Amino acid sequence: MNNYLISLPLMILGLAGCNHGDLKDLKHFVAIEKQQQPSVVKPLPQPVDAPTYEYVAGNDPFIAKQDTPQHPIGFYGDGPQQHAPEALEAFPLDSLRMVGTVEQQQTMSGLVRSADGTVHQVRLGHYLGQNYGRITDISNIKIVLTEKIKHADRWEDRKAALALGQ
Repeated sequence: MNNYLISLPLMILGLAGCNHGDLKDLKHFVAIEKQQQPSVVKPLPQPVDAPTYEYVAGNDPFIAKQDTPQHPIGFYGDGPQQHAPEALEAFPLDSLRMVGTVEQQQTMSGLVRSADGTVHQVRLGHYLGQNYGRITDISNIKIVLTEKIKHADRWEDRKAALALGQ
């Protein structure tokens, strides 16, 4: 009870110190804000429909589709036949690392880590490196490819390989 008698007068003194009569600054601020023109809010952009995916039983929707190139390798003019550029052709062959293999439905695929750290799944017919290297064989221990190298005025085939762990 002693604490109550001491704290009650202190609370009354504290409240008496509050001055609620001076609101001129607040009223001035509100008056200025009311005089300003309201800002215009831009309309939101129309939503874009997301692409749909039709699931077909038996296909794994979590594996990215990687088709073999549409154009077979060949020669015309003074260079290799053109094909759609593939991601691993942007890297020199010596910067690519074979990190494993995957076998699905009796088809062997290689796993190759590029210089940027991304792991790519590659198959027969895919291209690697900057010398038109086309994959010709994939085994558990290496990926074999044939590169096209220009010597003087003609193109020559050169065998190359990425070995697992090198």
